[in-house]
Amino acid sequence: MIFCCELFATNWLDVFPERFLPPPAVYEYTANGLKAVEPSEHLKDPKKFIFADLEKRLIIKNLPAKAKEFKQCPLDLYCPSMQEKLMRCVCEKCGSYWPSEAAKHRHKKSHSVKESAACQAKDSDTLGQDDVEEDVMEEEDNGSASHAMEICSDVESESNCIMPVIENLAEFLNSPFVEK
Repeated sequence: MIFCCELFATNWLDVFPERFLPPPAVYEYTANGLKAVEPSEHLKDPKKFIFADLEKRLIIKNLPAKAKEFKQCPLDLYCPSMQEKLMRCVCEKCGSYWPSEAAKHRHKKSHSVKESAACQAKDSDTLGQDDVEEDVMEEEDNGSASHAMEICSDVESESNCIMPVIENLAEFLNSPFVEK
């Protein structure tokens, strides 16, 4: 069995089972113990509250009700300048949060790669064997990397854009200006 990554040399996964640091949070003492402060309340008087340290966030694991609106709690939940932008930074397909709209758009391309691969598999099932062989021959003639780059050159149609599949990294990185 081949593994792509080595085993962790520390107990990181014991401390961070989700692999990532918990999002920033603000807590206040109530009659029932520590409770997460809602971002809207925090924004009214930010100097009244102090962000919890990492140890408290790991132990309490309590998030405000606003965080439950998202599949993944945004790291910018308490950031005043990001309040209007939070929903625009969430991927519509998988619900993951990204720090900017540009990062979300780059992420969305990975979804189109999966969809195009599924469509190609579906198309190959419906096509005859001869048609599939002709398509493969045409793709080999064009070069898969350059073919994918041509498809991605049309920036406006992101739904049709696929990322190139690099089968030979050394060949892909060779300069086109060096004679062979």
